[in-house]
Amino acid sequence: MSFKVPLISGIRAYNTATVWTRPSDWIAITDAASEVHFLVNDIGSAIFTLRTNYTKPASQNFYIDWGDGVTTTISATGQTDTAHTYTIGTGTACTLGYTTWKIRVYVDSGATISQCQFIQGTVNGVTQIPFSAIGLLEAYYGEGIGITNYNIYFYCATAAGNFAGSGFLWLKYVKLPAKFPAAVAQ
Repeated sequence: MSFKVPLISGIRAYNTATVWTRPSDWIAITDAASEVHFLVNDIGSAIFTLRTNYTKPASQNFYIDWGDGVTTTISATGQTDTAHTYTIGTGTACTLGYTTWKIRVYVDSGATISQCQFIQGTVNGVTQIPFSAIGLLEAYYGEGIGITNYNIYFYCATAAGNFAGSGFLWLKYVKLPAKFPAAVAQ
């Protein structure tokens, strides 16, 4: 069977995405097993709040190394919101005009990270602007973590748990574990 194809006008070529090249002067982020690493910058308010949770069989701890000499230790299980404010301009400078810090999230041996996401938070009366993690550049989720629902971790969750559109305006790269739930592919 044959048919006549209508004349199609207005078709134009679209540029395909180019391969992203990581700036050479950004702080090195590693793909460490059982850890989560973020590279953040001081664009916006330089306030970041992480919502975390972990499982542990005994007295293991959960740690957030903010990359500026401050490390938060969490001993209690259950969901915890931890905020940190950077002093703008004190991170590692890059040629793109901002400074950067590496956030390293990890647990003692035997414990497992089960939640690690940015949320909108307020520190000393200053709310992150416009939403959480405006300055997030990269996110590396290592093998062996116990997060089971990655698809929600790349959206901006408000403190009430609602999603408020993406706050990841500068996000360039995300690395997930080789094995993750099918829900991520949505």
